[in-house]
Amino acid sequence: MKSRGPLILLSLVGFAPAIVGLIFDVGGFLAHVLAGASSLILGAVLAVVLIDQLLQQRRRTQWQTVRDAIQRAICEGVVDMATSFALVTSDGERFLGMVGPEDDPLPRLQIDLALRRLVEDSEANQEALAAQLEPDIASSRSLYEQVSPAIARFGGTMTTRIIALGDEPKLVEALLMLERAEHQWRSWVETVENWGAPDVYAWQQATNTLRAGVAVYGYFLAHN
Repeated sequence: MKSRGPLILLSLVGFAPAIVGLIFDVGGFLAHVLAGASSLILGAVLAVVLIDQLLQQRRRTQWQTVRDAIQRAICEGVVDMATSFALVTSDGERFLGMVGPEDDPLPRLQIDLALRRLVEDSEANQEALAAQLEPDIASSRSLYEQVSPAIARFGGTMTTRIIALGDEPKLVEALLMLERAEHQWRSWVETVENWGAPDVYAWQQATNTLRAGVAVYGYFLAHN
């Protein structure tokens, strides 16, 4: 009981002014109470908003670190894929000259222009690249086998990570389009080999896959 004495005394001292105010000045006392309550509520709301903003800023900072790593890996993958295309469908040396140093694959307008020109070259040359007779092995199979592991890596694993983070749905959509194009390319390669479909159809899907990869690169360029 001894330890409660000071607490009770302090409580009485604290509540005494409120009791006196309530007895002798009800209107003024209530006005002060309401004003104090409003201040407390406003302060609480501001505190909640401030904490929420700090949490959002922290999440954006954390996401930016992850995004930078994902962006670098995907851009490197797109440039590697395009390089494989350039060596087969276009002038590989010209493409590499336009792209520049291999250690700088981050979104740059120069690389984006080189990628778009490569898509045009691939589209223009697909008739010439396709086998004129029914091939036992689709002429684009070796190219597909070169580029498909990279597409599977950043098209599947990284898409899942971005979905989990819940940001940038347009990027997720672009990666899923790339993954879909790669699957269609594989399907046409198998159709050419197993059913004798025209080889050019597989090359058309190869170009669509390249175009989808370039679209992913273009997204980073526009949102960097």
